[in-house]
Amino acid sequence: RPAESSPPSSVPRIPDASLHIAQSAIWAPDASYLLADICARKFSAKDNCTLYRYRFATQTWESLPTLAPNDDTGYQYPVFSPDGKTIAATEIGYNCNHAGCPDSKVGARLVLLDTDGKRLKYLSDNGMRLRPTFSADGKRLLYWRGDTLQGGRAIHGFWDVYEMDLATGRERQMSKFAASNIAAAPRYWPDGKRILLVALDYHIKPNREDYRHPTIPNSYTTYGGIHRSNGSVVIEPGERRVWPYFKTEGPYVWLLVRDISPDGKWAVFDSGPALMARPTADPTGEARTLSTKVRDLRSARYSPDGGKLALVPVGGGYVEILDVATTNIQRLTIDW
Repeated sequence: RPAESSPPSSVPRIPDASLHIAQSAIWAPDASYLLADICARKFSAKDNCTLYRYRFATQTWESLPTLAPNDDTGYQYPVFSPDGKTIAATEIGYNCNHAGCPDSKVGARLVLLDTDGKRLKYLSDNGMRLRPTFSADGKRLLYWRGDTLQGGRAIHGFWDVYEMDLATGRERQMSKFAASNIAAAPRYWPDGKRILLVALDYHIKPNREDYRHPTIPNSYTTYGGIHRSNGSVVIEPGERRVWPYFKTEGPYVWLLVRDISPDGKWAVFDSGPALMARPTADPTGEARTLSTKVRDLRSARYSPDGGKLALVPVGGGYVEILDVATTNIQRLTIDW
C-alpha cells in the first residue's frame, strides 16, 4: 500500500481545539500578569478547575506554585484584594454535606489565598457561595449565595447577593430576587451605596421541595415582558423592586454589564452588535463601541489603568486582550 501523501503547503492547517478553557481572567494589581480560572473543556468526574497566571514578560502560563493540589477540590472566580496582597476565590469541593445538597454532594465555599495560591483561611462554610468581590476598603466581600441545588457536579440553584464583614465573618443579605442564572460577579456601584446584580432572570424564592417550578411574581412578569434580556440591575441593599439599570431600546437587548472601569465612569457590556461601554452616571447616555469583533463573552475585566480589557469568550481556549484606544486584540492561547 503506498504511503499517503501529505497535503500541499498551501493548505492551511487548522489547529485542534484547546483541551482547556478559561472561565474568567483578572489583572494583577501591577498588570504584570493575568490570573485565570481554567477548566477542562470536556469535564469529567476527575477534573477540577484551578488557577493559572499568564506572565506577559515570558508569554507563558504557569500554575500557582503553592496552590494545594487536591483531587476533590477546584478553584474558581478569583479576585484580588484592593492592596493586592491576597486573593479571594470560590473553592469547589465535592464532599458537601449541608442541607442544600444532599444528593449532589457539591459545595462551594469562599477561601482567602496569598498571591502564590497558599490557603490562608476559609471565609465561609461548605455552602454555595460564588464570584466574590472586595469592597474598596477591603473590609467586606460581596458574592452570590445559593439557596439550593441539584445535579451531580453541576451547580444549579437560586441565588441572591450577600455581603460579609471580613473581620467578624457576619453575612448580610443584600437582594431578594432569587436569580437562577447568574452572569457576573456582583459589584459595588461607584457611589458606594448601591450594588450591581447581573443575571439572566430574577425569580421569587421557590419552595425548597420543588424549586424547579417557582412562582413568578408580577414584578418579574412585567420586567421580563418589557426589558427582555436586560439583566443588569442596580439596587439599594434590600430593595425588592426589579428594574433594569439601562434603558432597553433599539438593538441593545442583551445588556450584561461585565465590569466597571477603575475610574468608575464606564460600564462595559456585551450586546448583540458589539462590545460596548456606557457612562455609569447616565444610563440613557450614548454608548461607545469598543469592538465589533467581540461577542458571546464569559467575562471582561478592565486593567488597573483602564486602558485594556481581558476578555474570555464562550467556548474559546484562549483569553483576548483588547486595547481600548486602538481596538487591537492580542490572543493568549491556552495550549495544554
